[in-house]
Amino acid sequence: MKTTSWVEAYGGLSVEVFSARAQADGAAAAVAALAAAPVDEDDGDADGDRAGLLGELVTQDLEIWAADPAAVAAAAARPVLQAAYFNACHHAASKGLLDHGVLGALTEAAFAIRPREADGPQAVQLQLVISNLLHRAWDSGASLETVEADAVAWLRDLVTGWSTPRLGTSSPLGMATTAPGGSALLSLTAWGIQSAVRTADGLPEELTTTLEALLGAQPDDQALAVIGFCLTLLHRCDPAWTADHVDTLLPLEPAWRPARVWLAHGKPDAALLAQLDRTGLWHVLCASHAEGAHYRVLRALVDGAELLGPAGEFLAGLASCPGGDVAVSAMLSQLATYTARSENGEVTERAAGLWRAALDADLPAAALRGAGHFVFAACLDQDLWLELTVATLAQQPDLEDADYLVKRASRTPASPGAQLIAATALDHGPVNGYRARTVRRAADLYAAAPTENTPEREALRVALINAGAIDDAYGS
Repeated sequence: MKTTSWVEAYGGLSVEVFSARAQADGAAAAVAALAAAPVDEDDGDADGDRAGLLGELVTQDLEIWAADPAAVAAAAARPVLQAAYFNACHHAASKGLLDHGVLGALTEAAFAIRPREADGPQAVQLQLVISNLLHRAWDSGASLETVEADAVAWLRDLVTGWSTPRLGTSSPLGMATTAPGGSALLSLTAWGIQSAVRTADGLPEELTTTLEALLGAQPDDQALAVIGFCLTLLHRCDPAWTADHVDTLLPLEPAWRPARVWLAHGKPDAALLAQLDRTGLWHVLCASHAEGAHYRVLRALVDGAELLGPAGEFLAGLASCPGGDVAVSAMLSQLATYTARSENGEVTERAAGLWRAALDADLPAAALRGAGHFVFAACLDQDLWLELTVATLAQQPDLEDADYLVKRASRTPASPGAQLIAATALDHGPVNGYRARTVRRAADLYAAAPTENTPEREALRVALINAGAIDDAYGS
């Protein structure tokens, strides 16, 4: 595919010409003409150009192209074009542009032309696209009754042929989802979960047999990553099955265990989290790149059920681990971001409660630095923010986002708490970066504050003098 500053030129092929052909004679005729059309092969990828144009055509006029998918697939003839066609339809479905009936017909048409043997990258790509469509259809509730049994058997075969002992994958979940076998495992799991929801009889045997074979085999980090990603739904649909396999599902070491992937990427589930070894969980939270685990724990701590026990006790235990103070600080910062993005008053109330619990837990000072990030949580009432920030500064004067602390405190310059926040930010904030702006904001707050000589106002005056803003401190 060649790109200019104005248009995308698919090997010299015209989008307008084939779009007009589809409107005049139907999508099947247009794709047959496209498959046979000569291409300027300067880039050496004629079918790649045709595939790119086909995806554009589907996007432009989905109604025409989704009307008779079996005919389009037959006319496309080659796996590369079939994959491009059904992939474009899959993307449309992911955007909610196809109703269930159309999605079901598309998926059945795609399944009908599935490659029996994945000879070459084109066939592999087509297998991946078909598996993705099956997943989308089952997730959306589309009916696939006529092909369901065959599709389940096909997916199981793909998983069996794909999984192999391996432990060195750098990004096992990402690698799995781009391989037909990994996608097939996700799709098979989606089918099994929908079946369990529909029948209320737990996970079907076709799925559990496949999962148990993977759990019992020599470890395959990619297959186990997919299981970990789906762990919440598996647990909710069939807690008895999860309970029967805790020894292989829930250990946190080694790092290839499903629970580790779930902590990083799975759907939050406080009940599942409560089943993990507590010390092992704290150690995971202290590791580098543990943001996903932090988020899932925070969701459990603020959900009100206290399945992890009292929040202050949990945070104190985490802070006592090597690197735990840094982990708690990062979690408080992440909690502040989560709160700032939420428009739910109950979430805001619970987040404030967790912040207060952290203050009451006698944590190391370093564990509280991240609470400074609550300055961005506009949903927090100003008086409550002032109260909790002042209490935090009493234990940890060096909070994150010192400049913004002064900016928010300036909304209420008459508040003694606001004056104390500004004074502390000047005394303990960074001396580089936004220092001049911080001093300016503190000076403005001081000028707007009532003139009576309170301890907080005097502390701010002294802080301004120490920061070099002598004229501002003396009102000159």
